[in-house]
Amino acid sequence: MKYEPLAIELRNVSESVEEISLTFEEIESIIGEKLPRSAYTDRTWWANTSHRSLYRQLNQVGFKVGKVNLEKRFAPFRRLEDENLINPNISKIVEEIESRASRFEFGNLQSIRKKQKNLERLHQFIFGIQTINSEEGYAYHYGGRNELQFNIGEDKFKGNQGFRYGVAISLHRGPALNQISGETLQRFKKLNEFIELRSDEYLDFYMYEHMRYSEEWSDWHELRPVPPSAIKLDSFIFIGKFQESSNISPRFMLRDFDRLLEMYKYVEGEYESPYLEPPRGVDFKPGLTKKPSKASATSIERKLDRNLRHNEIQYALGKYLIELYGKHQVRDEFPTPNGMQVDLAVKHEEGFIYYEIKVESSARQCIRQAIGQLLEYSYWPNATQASKLIVIGEPQFDDSARTYLETIRGKFEIPIFYNQFDMNSCVLIKD
Repeated sequence: MKYEPLAIELRNVSESVEEISLTFEEIESIIGEKLPRSAYTDRTWWANTSHRSLYRQLNQVGFKVGKVNLEKRFAPFRRLEDENLINPNISKIVEEIESRASRFEFGNLQSIRKKQKNLERLHQFIFGIQTINSEEGYAYHYGGRNELQFNIGEDKFKGNQGFRYGVAISLHRGPALNQISGETLQRFKKLNEFIELRSDEYLDFYMYEHMRYSEEWSDWHELRPVPPSAIKLDSFIFIGKFQESSNISPRFMLRDFDRLLEMYKYVEGEYESPYLEPPRGVDFKPGLTKKPSKASATSIERKLDRNLRHNEIQYALGKYLIELYGKHQVRDEFPTPNGMQVDLAVKHEEGFIYYEIKVESSARQCIRQAIGQLLEYSYWPNATQASKLIVIGEPQFDDSARTYLETIRGKFEIPIFYNQFDMNSCVLIKD
């Protein structure tokens, strides 16, 4: 059939991709002939109706046509929604995930485990008979007892019954676990590192901590480093999402498992971040940019909240620095030779001062997130070295953080400081 090559092309698209757009020219190249003239002039030609050959071909591979742009000549193709499971049990959910997993990167989990851990054998399935507990309503991947495990289980969220799904570290006592080992502590260390580095990519996920055999639960909250107090026998730390029992989508679960694979690889193996070579030569152009500080609630509300708070602090601190140094000496988003931008920079007689703002719950977390960036801004080859590097946060500067920075300044002679910025008074409380 005429549109079969297009259907084949879409069938090969990764299941994690919800929509793909093609220009008319690309479609013609795929099918090997020109589209009818009406495809260029009449939007109804693209309608998803059963009497049209294009729709029938797309429907067979799980796609439909989105809103076509005749002016720019492109058509979006959207994936059809799968029929969701209604009130399934854990065994049914696992069965559905196993049957669809080969179309997702998550389907390669056991191959990834074999390579990262130098295992001799490759398990045939993601889950195993001994890792599915139908009576208690949970399952985790085969081999995951002592790993960052992919976990599905009956749970409650905001009073609604359903299933959590994501990754977890379980410290429930058992024959293979009767004490917290160094390997376990290293796993938590790497998990916390990943959260510090990349939590902004998982702002639609939640986490909680729970103690077995007790009512001691934390609330579901945004991703944040696991506190030492939660790392003890019989605790359970979970990161993921929740679906109500009345509307379970295995495909959405698999799509989110794909995203969590990066976390698994980091915690259980090696991970390297790509580097971008920076542009050369930048100018200091003074000034501040008034950025948004309000937004409507969306599915990425928490990311917006954090970014908007950052914007508020950046602008208020910029105004404070202008009062202190003069409007021609201050600018925001100062470009550096490594291709990044300093939140705020001050140019004065002793050189530059770089300010990096972090919206975190403690001075320690602010310093941890900012220190690498500030060092790179100042010391990367061809960078403009600053006379001072200042981490900006709203939390108070505690004694431990103060000792840490004093050690860095004394031992390595790096001029790094922490300043608390009080948004109520718009005053900088210096270290």
